[in-house]
Amino acid sequence: MAAIPLCNSPGSDIVTKINDVTVGNFCSIARNCTIQEFNHITDRCTSYYIFRNLLDAADRQECIWAGPEDKDITSNGPITVGNDVWIGAQVVILSGVTIGDGAVIAANSTVTKDIPPYAIAGGTPAKVLKSRFEDEIIKKLLELGWWNWSDEALRQNRNLFEGRLTVDKLKQANNL
Repeated sequence: MAAIPLCNSPGSDIVTKINDVTVGNFCSIARNCTIQEFNHITDRCTSYYIFRNLLDAADRQECIWAGPEDKDITSNGPITVGNDVWIGAQVVILSGVTIGDGAVIAANSTVTKDIPPYAIAGGTPAKVLKSRFEDEIIKKLLELGWWNWSDEALRQNRNLFEGRLTVDKLKQANNL
């Protein structure tokens, strides 16, 4: 496995309460990003943490953050961030989302739905703007899975990472 799987900048938070958050190898997460797997419940009388802060607290003195959260939060499922994903500054990723390998999420975006591999997505809510590569290159990159190579294999395939990516470079790659 590679020595440096994740680059996480200051001010970024990964918060999970109900389901897992998984981040792949060689991901770059810019400053002030939030990956949050849970949210307030919105289909009842109040979205406020009424159970935690009042109804399940022993008394008013204990009310703030004293009770359990489980009755006040919900989730759309786990969050999966693939390998080699770049998440721009101030991005928010919400529960139940999968971001495919090699994707790029533009700064100030809110990801509420799945993003396919090697897509560039942006906006609120984030939408696919374009693909990073043509379909043939994407297919070969996903087959190679270079992010799972040993450090030695990465070093010996240095030319794969230099300059513009082509089909010929991918054909020459060797996962020792």
